[in-house]
Amino acid sequence: MSIKPLSRDAVQQICSSQVIISLSATLKELIENSLDAKATAIEVYLDNYGSESIEVVDNGEGILPQNFSTICLKHFTSKLTEFSDLQELETFGFRGEALSSMCAVSDMSIVTHHASQDVGSCLEYNSSGELVNSSPCAAQIGTRVSIKKIFLHMPVRRIELMKNIKREFNKLLQILYGYCIIRPDVRFQCFLTTKKEKSLVINTTETNSMKDVLISIFGTKSSKSLIPVTKCEYNDVTSNSTHISYELFDQIELTGYISSPEPGSGRSNSDRQFFFLNSRPCDYSALSRLLNELYHEYDRNHYPFVILSIYTKANQLDVNLTPDKRSILLHSEQLVFDIIRSSIAKLFLHYITTFSTCLNLTAQCKLSHKSPTNLNKQNRNYNRTSPRRNAFSTHLKSFRDISPNKHSKPIHHTIDLPSCTAPVKYSMYIMDTATQRVSRESIVTVDIVDIRNAINSNVNYNRKSFDNIFSARINPEHNDKAEAELRKELSKDSFNLMEVVGQFNLGFIITRLGSHLFIIDQHATDEKYRFEVLQTTEHITSQPLITPLPLEMSVVTELVIMDNMNTYEMNGFDIAVDEHSSPTHRLKLRTLPMSKGWIFGEDEIEEMALLLQDRPGVLCRPSKIRSMFASRACRSAVMIGTALSLKEMERIVRNMAQMEQPWQCPHGRPTMRHLTTVFK
Repeated sequence: MSIKPLSRDAVQQICSSQVIISLSATLKELIENSLDAKATAIEVYLDNYGSESIEVVDNGEGILPQNFSTICLKHFTSKLTEFSDLQELETFGFRGEALSSMCAVSDMSIVTHHASQDVGSCLEYNSSGELVNSSPCAAQIGTRVSIKKIFLHMPVRRIELMKNIKREFNKLLQILYGYCIIRPDVRFQCFLTTKKEKSLVINTTETNSMKDVLISIFGTKSSKSLIPVTKCEYNDVTSNSTHISYELFDQIELTGYISSPEPGSGRSNSDRQFFFLNSRPCDYSALSRLLNELYHEYDRNHYPFVILSIYTKANQLDVNLTPDKRSILLHSEQLVFDIIRSSIAKLFLHYITTFSTCLNLTAQCKLSHKSPTNLNKQNRNYNRTSPRRNAFSTHLKSFRDISPNKHSKPIHHTIDLPSCTAPVKYSMYIMDTATQRVSRESIVTVDIVDIRNAINSNVNYNRKSFDNIFSARINPEHNDKAEAELRKELSKDSFNLMEVVGQFNLGFIITRLGSHLFIIDQHATDEKYRFEVLQTTEHITSQPLITPLPLEMSVVTELVIMDNMNTYEMNGFDIAVDEHSSPTHRLKLRTLPMSKGWIFGEDEIEEMALLLQDRPGVLCRPSKIRSMFASRACRSAVMIGTALSLKEMERIVRNMAQMEQPWQCPHGRPTMRHLTTVFK
């Protein structure tokens, strides 16, 4: 087959689909064009979250008539004339690909009015970026670009977009947030139109303060815990790699904000981290990792809310790496990282010393006022970890090491186990009266060799590859490997096929599947089953508030909450919506979940919103409610030390087939392990 050049249309479609890959990429290019045109006010209009149309209106310079025919052609640009100009680049765009690519993947039109013209012009382009119609029209100074039915001629992408439209909308807003933050001198507004209504989702004002923009977007509460970031002194920089010259140090500027290291000031994930290089928003995973590590030295359970802007000479950056220009190569990256590390470390150290004394006094006061009931509860939870059980899990691996060829008679091996008070503690939670009626004499005590010999005499063994699939031993060090084997080789139906052999040590159920023996933790397994039932069916009781509590949430969080009211009601939150209020102030909390010893609030509401962004419409539970369910399930489950009848053991094993994740209990303990292969 001979090599032939691709047609012009084919080249256009292939290249364009690499530049415009999402809604957020489309908006990014339009916003950057407006900023390059020196706009001070930008309005974004989204129809059906952007799937029907995206429209960006600015008050920039407008387009000169002589550029009407070339502005949407491939690789036509006014930003640079030769490659060396990239070394001094001061604009966002420079390739001349964005508008041309939008023409190829959507229906695009432009209305523009340059200050030198008496009237505006309405421009229409075909899929190749060629001007097909130009007509005069009334328009204000500036430009309006309309993108309709994006990916209409790319069915796979269009279907995927519609399937995940709300997730794509959230990504689009994250992109828009970045430009709002780094350009506080520009007024941004974003309007969303759906079948239900038209709403204002972002509304910032022209200001010289980045902090004011953060408050406008994320609310006062989220911004209160932020502390300003400044560059440290030259003598404070520590580097393990190279010597840092003062000349290079002086070229770097740092500005921004980061969450206070005070416990509780961070976030449950790293969704609010914005990085800028020479005022260009970018994705910088290495920098994010560095800041997360620094923050985890003070608060391991949270991530910082970060806005970090880095300025250096233009020739120190390479922005021409990816089509979206979000990945940037920084020439002196290690130097910049050393400066950032030293600056943040000094900032945190200074800040920690200002509140550590107060924090210690507060902790002492709280401790002195703890009720005896809470202290007893802590003691009870501590004693639940059974030393006997830990010892058993460590020594149980010896069962696999015993070969039937080495012993012709049963071997009785005694393991010295530490004393354990757990059965005494657990006895108060035994709820099943049928369990209490089982006499200790009805439990038959056998060792593993006896079980193996009995099965050998009654079953005709058929060798299969299934026999050698389990190699992980019963040992805490092999937990990950053992769980991976079980997930891979066992299906949920396997639990319905398992035969219960008996109970071991009043805490474990021995089962057989084919030629394999498995040991199942009766408490952990029953606990996980009860936990999953609570997770999927429990409707939490709520307590009405005397006065509705205003909720100050970010725009994205507000929209997610309004789209998932049923999920919040299932978790005990009754939230009212005031459509006439401004964004970030439209929600009011009317009821809170109520349970003994558990307090819920705004943190759980925000946590749920983050979960629902990735999985809209799915019933989710915040971590505190999950912990409450785990505690309930643990207290009501069959305890270690409880004698079980055959029927009760079968119930526990069969319930595993109904679980979503039967491999671990809610607290992370394994529910089962492969014990041994009974035929050799």
